[in-house]
Amino acid sequence: MCTRKFSRKAPKRISVKQVKVFAYFSKKKALPAYAASRPSSITKARQLPVAFPARRRHILPVQTNGAACMVENVMPKDAWAALLADDRARLVDVRTDLEWERVGVPDLAQAGTAPLLVSWQYPTGEVNPHFLAELRDAGAAPGQTLYFICRSGVRSRAAAQAAEAAGFGASYNVACGFEGPQGTRSGWRADGLPWK
Repeated sequence: MCTRKFSRKAPKRISVKQVKVFAYFSKKKALPAYAASRPSSITKARQLPVAFPARRRHILPVQTNGAACMVENVMPKDAWAALLADDRARLVDVRTDLEWERVGVPDLAQAGTAPLLVSWQYPTGEVNPHFLAELRDAGAAPGQTLYFICRSGVRSRAAAQAAEAAGFGASYNVACGFEGPQGTRSGWRADGLPWK
C-alpha cells in the first residue's frame, strides 16, 4: 500500500497584462494599450513585410547591440519551397557534428545546393565564438536569404539573430527544426522533406 500523499497545486494566477499579451500574440489583433503607447520592438515587428502566410508567421524581437533584431519563424515546408524557388537562398544547419552524423542532414539536391554545416554550439553547450567567421567561410554572403535549422528551432533562432545583426541579410528560423521539440512529431523529417 502506498502511503505517499499527493497534493494538488493551486492554479497559477496570471496578471491582466499577461492576458493582454497572450491575446495579442494568439489572435494577432490590435496591440494592447500599454504597448501601443510607446515605440517598441513589438510595434516595429508589425511593420515588417509579409513573406509567408500570416498563420505561420511568428516574429521574435530581440535586442542586439542597441538595435532591434527581428527573426521570422517559417515552417519547414515553407522553407523548402523558398529554397526551391530562390537560387541564392541557403539553408544553414547549426547542429553539432554528432547530430549531423547520427541523425542526418537535409538533402537539398533537388534545390541544386547543399546545406551549410556550421555549429552554433559545441557539444558542451558553449556557444561557438567563431560562428560568424565560419558562416562566411562556408559560403554565406551578405544579401543572401538564409534559413537556419537545428533540432527543434531554439539554437537556429539564436544563430539567425546573430547573423542578421552581423549584416548577413534576411535570416529566417525554421520552426520545429529538423526533428521537432522532444515528445512531438514535427519538423523537417516528420514533414516528409528530403534528408539523408
